[in-house]
Amino acid sequence: MSSTDLFLNKPTPSQLGEKGRVATLGMFIIDHFEVTDPDGQKRQTEEEAVPMIAARMFLSPSHVGLVVDKGTDFPPAFENKLSVLGEGVYWRAREGGTTRALNVYSGSEVGEGHQSFRYLTPSLQIHLSDLVCPPSPWAQDRPEWVHVVVRYPRAHAIVAERDAIARGEVEGVVSSWKPKMIWEPLDVQRIGVDEWCRLAVNFEVISPNLLELQHILHLNHDTQQDTTAQTESAATRLHSLLEPLAQSSGRTIPTIVLRAGKYGSYTISPTWKGWTPAYWQEEEQGRVVDPTGGGNGFLGGFAAGMILSGDDARFATICGSAAASFMIQQRGLPVYGLSGQDGVGGRWNGDDPWARARDIAARMQEP
Repeated sequence: MSSTDLFLNKPTPSQLGEKGRVATLGMFIIDHFEVTDPDGQKRQTEEEAVPMIAARMFLSPSHVGLVVDKGTDFPPAFENKLSVLGEGVYWRAREGGTTRALNVYSGSEVGEGHQSFRYLTPSLQIHLSDLVCPPSPWAQDRPEWVHVVVRYPRAHAIVAERDAIARGEVEGVVSSWKPKMIWEPLDVQRIGVDEWCRLAVNFEVISPNLLELQHILHLNHDTQQDTTAQTESAATRLHSLLEPLAQSSGRTIPTIVLRAGKYGSYTISPTWKGWTPAYWQEEEQGRVVDPTGGGNGFLGGFAAGMILSGDDARFATICGSAAASFMIQQRGLPVYGLSGQDGVGGRWNGDDPWARARDIAARMQEP
């Protein structure tokens, strides 16, 4: 059955009942954005971004997982928006303020120019054990896939925690739980390439964007060279570095999903290699309002696709591309509306994610 065939119909609640759960170790962050007006004045806005919202586009609330550390200043409007996740949210009371961060762009619009990031309030890390240790609501219904968006040192600690769980060394967590993990790396400081790859091979999926991977692999970005060619070259280079490490350790080589913005994503997996286009085509780039949540949105949709398809990376990238298209249409979250399918998927910004996925899948079938 082709990926297009799989997208003909949404799964029914009973079909979804057989599937697992996806979760994220990403913190809920209230994002503040600062840009510079043409007259040189700074201005700020306030929004939020959540990768599990993207997974929710293809799943019901019982199949997603997001931990929210709710401070005393948590905006009621955000709580209302998160209600679409229902039982997929694990609310934890936090003393003091909710985690906030400032994204500063050098241009006059969000997403324009150089970006810097810093926390405005202390961040609270979320651990694998937090997902499954009581009083977590998922202590018995443990996540199958976990998305992590972290820098190298934190990724190293997460891998170590998963290994400790497998050895039965983490109190309150059964040793049989070994979630598959998607790493969205945030490496701003250069790590030795060999050292970075020895860690990366422990993940089932690795998904940086092109500039991030070129930075990680110490490759130069050539503004004169075709972006698609650079994307394929960087992904192939990473695959060549990971392959011997996977073989020597008896692991399956990780799936590489290299995101390239408006060009889509390029994947190298054990079963498929190729491009998945972005939903918004060249002539539609005006529909893209804020690309800030695009990567998180893509990987939330990707994780949902892995759950739905039994780890078919091609199918998952189509879900990811469709989900990202909603996340970048506005600042903050897309608007949700019921679809009459018992809360499975729903409509977002007045459109059906499955319809967008079918459009993307059809384009991939074209010669």
